[in-house]
Amino acid sequence: MGTYRCVDLYLVRHGITKANMEKRYVGQTDVPLAEESRSQLQQLEKALRSVSWNRVISSDLRRCMETLDLICPGTPYVMDAGLREMHFGLWEMKTYEELKHNRRYRKWIENPEAVFPEKGEKYQEFSERVEKWFHNFLRTSSGGNYLVVTHGGVIRHILMQIKAAASFWEAPAPHGKAVTVRLEYREECWSCTSLSVVPLPESQPTLNKRTQKHNG
Repeated sequence: MGTYRCVDLYLVRHGITKANMEKRYVGQTDVPLAEESRSQLQQLEKALRSVSWNRVISSDLRRCMETLDLICPGTPYVMDAGLREMHFGLWEMKTYEELKHNRRYRKWIENPEAVFPEKGEKYQEFSERVEKWFHNFLRTSSGGNYLVVTHGGVIRHILMQIKAAASFWEAPAPHGKAVTVRLEYREECWSCTSLSVVPLPESQPTLNKRTQKHNG
């Protein structure tokens, strides 16, 4: 019999910020949560209240740490800059309307893997950073429950890595909710065996389950 491990990973996108509501590219700008996020996060706090955590990890940006303090008050956690959102450079805190006449921005919208924000992070740099964090997480995690509070881009990229989403924008990453994936390690390979959103949206009465492999 080979080694077997089972990890339940709760990926939480921080609560909404004023900049999110204004549809700005927040990236690594260190903004606080909006007051409106508190009621939203109460539902998540209730849903997670009975879970016992093996480890809790947060992006070191303020909106993630504030989210964690609201959903798991008093819980010790580790901060990790590897979980930061992509850096949008000179486009940070700007909206589509403010950027739509910028030629480079329009090329980036069409092909984000080939074009990168002015003085910002290349998609390859972002993906390598997230994948390095994720591979280290898998290497150092035993069985149990793990809570990670991070950003939409990070969650989407991780879900693509474990083949729980067909593309970046199809991956679920709602503000103030947990995307929960079960990862099983058998025969020297990690598999994602289930995916769900907590609390479950009213329009989604059943779990979305998959079985795909990710070489760890």
